[in-house]
Amino acid sequence: VAALTGRLVQAGLLVTLADAGTGLATMVAGMALVDVVVAVIAVRSVRAPSDAAGTSWRGSLDWADLRIFTLLELLAFAYLRADALLVARLVDTSAGASYTLMYRIVDAATGLATPFILVLFPAAAGLVAAGVGVSVTRRRAARTAPAAGVVVAVGVLLTSVVLIDLVPDLEDAAPALHLLLAAIPLNFFSAFELHLRSAEGRNAPILVLGGTVLAVNILLNLWLIPVYGLRGAGAALLLTECLQAAWILWTGRQSSLAADGVRAFLYGSVLYLLLIGVAIEHDQVALAAGAGFIGVVATLAWLRPLAPPTEARA
Repeated sequence: VAALTGRLVQAGLLVTLADAGTGLATMVAGMALVDVVVAVIAVRSVRAPSDAAGTSWRGSLDWADLRIFTLLELLAFAYLRADALLVARLVDTSAGASYTLMYRIVDAATGLATPFILVLFPAAAGLVAAGVGVSVTRRRAARTAPAAGVVVAVGVLLTSVVLIDLVPDLEDAAPALHLLLAAIPLNFFSAFELHLRSAEGRNAPILVLGGTVLAVNILLNLWLIPVYGLRGAGAALLLTECLQAAWILWTGRQSSLAADGVRAFLYGSVLYLLLIGVAIEHDQVALAAGAGFIGVVATLAWLRPLAPPTEARA
């Protein structure tokens, strides 16, 4: 309730201050103040376990885990914002503004995975703590997460047609948007699997991966944006998402992720990736939508009931 109320207050505050001609610094300060209030409410809502009444909740937190989770979030945030920052520095102001607006659409799409991850992570941690493990959850996520990403990408693609029609200036950023949307199935796959690994306590490799994809993303942006403009920025993110997904599949080849994950990845995400690449080449939104539709059809097979894991059958 506090989070939702805070967002509504921020929206009203932003509109009110902008209408009054207030400067950008004041608007940012107002938004930050609301976030601080929400954070204070969140901290005050924390209660000590009933069997440890009177014990400070700070004493029950694992600060080492808190630090590593915070670092993981910072790396993820920097990774998804690096291209927007570099676009603003390397292209003209108008194109940079169009790309940033398009990126808000992608943010909304990738944000749709957040509610599921907020449920998945503590549930997976509970399974690990109970000694059950997350093999079944991992196999199901490897099959359904990319499929969900394809569905979301197609929905956003069709919505963007209306937006571009309403704001013709955004048309120049449409090819970049197609590239960004092609990365969404990969992003969903990676986000779910990395959170499962984090729940298993395998955070150190994730930190290395996060730092690596951030560095590669920055280098690709510095190389591709001056040559290809906004398309270069979208391609940089898409390539680093491919790198991240490839690393996950490679390092999971000895686990239950291997067979189901690779099969799902190839059946749906790669097909969608290749077909939407044709759409980008010809700048035809209808063709891109058709590519997405084929990708969705290809993922329907993933929704069949899971077979028992090999070890369970044995």
